[in-house]
Amino acid sequence: MGKFCIVLVVWLGLLTGMPSRGIGATITLEEALKKKLVTATITGNSGYYGQSIKMKLRNLGTQSLSLNLEAGRRLNCVYDSVQDMMITKSEIMALLPSQTKEFTIFAMCCEKNNRTPATSSSYNYGAMASTHLVKLAVLIEQLSAQSLTGQKAVWVLTDGISPEEITGEDAKVVKALKEYVINVVNYKKSAEREPGFIYDYSYPKLEGEMFTIEGDFDWEMNSPGYVSLYIYDNNGKQILVLFQDRSAGSGLQRYHYKITDAAFEAGELYWIRMKQSGRTIKELAIQMD
Repeated sequence: MGKFCIVLVVWLGLLTGMPSRGIGATITLEEALKKKLVTATITGNSGYYGQSIKMKLRNLGTQSLSLNLEAGRRLNCVYDSVQDMMITKSEIMALLPSQTKEFTIFAMCCEKNNRTPATSSSYNYGAMASTHLVKLAVLIEQLSAQSLTGQKAVWVLTDGISPEEITGEDAKVVKALKEYVINVVNYKKSAEREPGFIYDYSYPKLEGEMFTIEGDFDWEMNSPGYVSLYIYDNNGKQILVLFQDRSAGSGLQRYHYKITDAAFEAGELYWIRMKQSGRTIKELAIQMD
């Protein structure tokens, strides 16, 4: 009997000493990307509302992950002519260690007049939308309005269509969406920025006393032309010129940048902006933290 007890105690000790592979606390997908715990490949799913986005996630670590995808998150297509999207149903996505898994995501179009995403349309993980759009995305989720009815409510705020175009079979859903967007349209707009920008997930590195940023800036040209690329601080002051009046052909373009400069300050937000004929055609935000 004594020998059995000793064996049992030793076995229990081994069990309690084993590392846990259970899923820990839920974190946002944004945080997981920042910490390089996962990679994300985001593509269209042949539609502009409903389950219109495919998201393939790969767990890079040895611990299980529980990831929160928020309603109201922007997804920005690498092709400017293809619709950017907004998540309209939050998700908790579980990944085992080293697991790769694909998820089908509810999202809606933020650019009515652009082309519908195809399965080959690639997306970058963007910022949260404006306050009004985030609240609308949450309302769409609460009402289960993952339909053209909900899509038209989004277009009222993103593309300026009339609230009267919101129609559908469920009168209560139509009424709730109309009331919300009408209140927003009639609301005296503040200077809130509409964040249709892309955050830089290459993340700055502090080397000595200066930050280094490195990544790829993608944009699309409808026809050949000349473009310029600058860096601005969050007050709109130009601090760096990456290039000016560079010739670019038609189609998808890419510029790889690696910059180390004393102008970057810890805790500040900066913008890489592509300009053509003085007009901003794409911008990318970089947080120095």
